[in-house]
Amino acid sequence: MIVTYLGHQGWSFGAGAGHVLLDPIFRSIGNAGVQLPVWPDSEIRPEALGKIGGLVLSHEHSDHFDIDTLYRMPYRGDIYVSNRSSRPMVSLLEEIGYNVQRFQPYQRLQFPGLVLTVLPLEWSPLEPDAYGFLAQSTDGTSFFTSVDGMPHDKTIQWLRANCPKRSADNFTNNYMEPLPELTGFAGMDRYATGMIATKMISGVEKLSPERVVLSGQGWSYPPKYSNLNHRFFNVTHQRMLPILGQIYPEVQWEAPAPGTQIALDGGARDGALADFVVPRKTTNRDYDGYTSATRGEPWSRVRRLPEADMARVVSFVTKRFGQMINAHAPELLLDLFELSAEPDQRFLPTVSLRLRDESGTRQFVLDPGWLEFVPAPAGLSVRDDVAGGVEIWASDLGLLAEGREEAYLVYETAVRRWSNAPQQIGSALHVQMFSPFAPRFQPEAYERTYRARLAEVGEQSASVEVAS
Repeated sequence: MIVTYLGHQGWSFGAGAGHVLLDPIFRSIGNAGVQLPVWPDSEIRPEALGKIGGLVLSHEHSDHFDIDTLYRMPYRGDIYVSNRSSRPMVSLLEEIGYNVQRFQPYQRLQFPGLVLTVLPLEWSPLEPDAYGFLAQSTDGTSFFTSVDGMPHDKTIQWLRANCPKRSADNFTNNYMEPLPELTGFAGMDRYATGMIATKMISGVEKLSPERVVLSGQGWSYPPKYSNLNHRFFNVTHQRMLPILGQIYPEVQWEAPAPGTQIALDGGARDGALADFVVPRKTTNRDYDGYTSATRGEPWSRVRRLPEADMARVVSFVTKRFGQMINAHAPELLLDLFELSAEPDQRFLPTVSLRLRDESGTRQFVLDPGWLEFVPAPAGLSVRDDVAGGVEIWASDLGLLAEGREEAYLVYETAVRRWSNAPQQIGSALHVQMFSPFAPRFQPEAYERTYRARLAEVGEQSASVEVAS
């Protein structure tokens, strides 16, 4: 079997029916207002792909499910998506012209000469719909990728019983990146390297691979957001390869460039470049300097909302946001309840919200009975007196409330958070607080966003055709 690395976390599996594509991205990611080039920057040439035998999307994040890519794909047929992906995603794909098939754990997706088995990953509130895959060819070769997560213990057991020796395993350092709250510490790049090496060791000990292919370096930020490029995906494959080679010299480690063909049987095409993936100018990332995290800029780049827009955001905060957290982040509410049961607790056992805008900062705390964010009482420090909280620009919260941007792009780059009781409620409470903004929980809003992006892509394609 020939496996071609498409860039980021995309793969093509050569099969009798042609290419079976997993998470292909033509050029950039983003199904809302901002599109980010994959890194290293590359582009798939759809006209050079040849026959396509099937499409598989691991989950709904736009660095795996990209409307522009799927619209331009020279294929309309079966497309396989996670059973935990949203209804708007399915509706959008059907509108484009695909025949959507929703897969389940351990389901075998059959293609001529190829079988993809869907395998569970560890639970993640950020990506609850994500799955991994084992690709097996009739020539006896196999390839396992856990995409955006660590394989579930049951998956490890299943692999040991059903495919203990695979031709290659894919480790993505997308899911092995350092925690953003460490950004800015002296020597952070070294801490991050150590953290990722530890995760890689865990993966090797569980999977016992013979050959490991690294992928998932993420994306680069365009000029408007270029000051973020030093902050994410700072540990390169090139930094990891010699370290991993020293720890596990018996494992064949490699970090292919986009377009690299991987001949799992060791044939002559192993390492050759496919003609349907071409490199583009790559954004420079300041890995060596690794400067402190950027402070203060909203993702929307809107620092002051008009009065009517601000009124809508405040109404959302006071009337809906608390109810959404209660419905979709119950573990956070349970942790806060347990915190309230401690007799000597000095922090208010709830979460706070600081809403930024150049017209003035507004501060709220969550009332655990009413499940409403209420104005913070005079004299209360939402930063020091409350168990934890977040600060977000009003314009960014407006984007999330209306489903006009993916939550993780906003809260990983433009949200500050704090936890005064990390042992009880954790340090990453922002992930739980913003989990209600997923497509599954806001289907009507995301239906509008997806359709708007599809219309935009269609207009861009029409313009290119007229110009040519």
